[in-house]
Amino acid sequence: MMRLVIVVSWLLSVWSTVLLYAQENTDPQQSTQPIILENADSLVGRSTDTEIIRDLIGNVVLRQGDAVVRCTKAIQYITRNRATLIGNVVFTQGTVTIETPMAEYDGMTRTVSSVSGLVLRDRDTETRSKMGNYNTTTRIARFVQSVDVQNDSIRITADTLEYRYASQNSYAMGNVFASGKYARVYLLGDSLVHIKQTNYARVRGAVINGVYRAPLMYQIDSTKKDTDSTLTSSSQQSPAMRYDTLMLTGNILESIREDNRELYIADGAVAMVRGALAARGERGQYVKSRKAVVSGKPSALLPEPYQHLTMTGIPGGDFLQAPLMWLDSTQLYGDSLYVRLANNRPEEILAIGKAFSISQADSSNQERCNQLSAERIGITIIRDTVRTIRGTGKAFSVYFQFEEDSVKAMSPNGATRVSADTIVIALDSGTVRDVVWLNIAEGEYIPEHIAERKVNEDLRLKNFRREFNRPILPPLNATARKRMETITKSVEQQKVKVQPENIDSKPKNHDKKGYSKQKSTIKKTL
Repeated sequence: MMRLVIVVSWLLSVWSTVLLYAQENTDPQQSTQPIILENADSLVGRSTDTEIIRDLIGNVVLRQGDAVVRCTKAIQYITRNRATLIGNVVFTQGTVTIETPMAEYDGMTRTVSSVSGLVLRDRDTETRSKMGNYNTTTRIARFVQSVDVQNDSIRITADTLEYRYASQNSYAMGNVFASGKYARVYLLGDSLVHIKQTNYARVRGAVINGVYRAPLMYQIDSTKKDTDSTLTSSSQQSPAMRYDTLMLTGNILESIREDNRELYIADGAVAMVRGALAARGERGQYVKSRKAVVSGKPSALLPEPYQHLTMTGIPGGDFLQAPLMWLDSTQLYGDSLYVRLANNRPEEILAIGKAFSISQADSSNQERCNQLSAERIGITIIRDTVRTIRGTGKAFSVYFQFEEDSVKAMSPNGATRVSADTIVIALDSGTVRDVVWLNIAEGEYIPEHIAERKVNEDLRLKNFRREFNRPILPPLNATARKRMETITKSVEQQKVKVQPENIDSKPKNHDKKGYSKQKSTIKKTL
């Protein structure tokens, strides 16, 4: 008798399937389109007062429209048009494939969901997370916890992420960490939008305890075993590593990755740090392709660099809103700042338009500052040390002099104030060694007894602006540091060696120090 009941129940289930299949073919767009059983090694039907249930075991294949799911076992709820999928679940729709140990499929909302960990693959994109769901109608997938998405151009990890099939775009939230798949450039923030077609990404920060935590861009150029580190390895088993790192931050970060270059844009409260270099501005643009960095607004006087960072102040603002750059004890600002790199080291900085440089002249007296203003200021750097500062075009300078006393200590010896077409200052270990004035318009010497009383008055050039809010490289949290170290070490193995820089090259018609051979004179007044 029991066997007869089971057989009758099975026949009713089969008949209901046939009826539902006919209904599906009649109107395939209906939201009530049923889940169709295409295969199962074993089927047992049962029912309650409100539900018809089928237990499916072995090589289970279910379908709804163009969505197909395969698994080891399934419990199909006919009345509610749902199914619980158990064991080696593989869901497919077009190019989308989802793999998970266990899932729920809702035929009413056409959504497959899992809390057992899942992998979604679509064309060249692969996404993993602990929980997630995918809707076969909207073709939108949502992932939660430990999300990791990769494609041929970018890798993103986050707390949550939404992936859209039609555009292949991703929208991530919470502890976002993104990196180029084969580059040591990393984006960190609270939210990220990635547009696959144009390889465009936008990162924002978050307000935490009433303070906006800005997004960050890190570029790691090389690593060396060293205890003096910008970012230090968290592993106690391995030697400490020093990273040559470029950091760019702002209220919003954007990136565009192309075949031959990567473009990064920062807007609002922009800061940049790279070793001894640091800068601030309102808008920054960094193009990574070869070996150069620029900071400032576009200028026709600048050649198109292989790699550059542009940074501007507040639009329409005066020199008080101009971008600033620091290099050791030297501060530089102007309408446009340009830094050229060679073998990942700064080689030259240019300031164009209302250019002004300030260098500390006396470590024992913070008020004594060597100053230079001009239409254009160039700074040459060798091995991360400033060697020359050159101002051209309506150049003005204030230079504090020193002389060796009886105990061979350097004592202040007045100051020199000069205007000329070109002014060149040579430094040695941060100390002024020589000053050259070319085509002098006016110059004077101020004795020490006058200079010490007027250091803050007559010995300040127009537009003198000294800032102490130099940005620093912010620390990374443990998760971001671990991700960065893992990717950096893998990319480091693929590093291509480059030719060493030629630091001895000099322009023609210049002396050994790189100065013009044109002579100059200066009048000395008491």
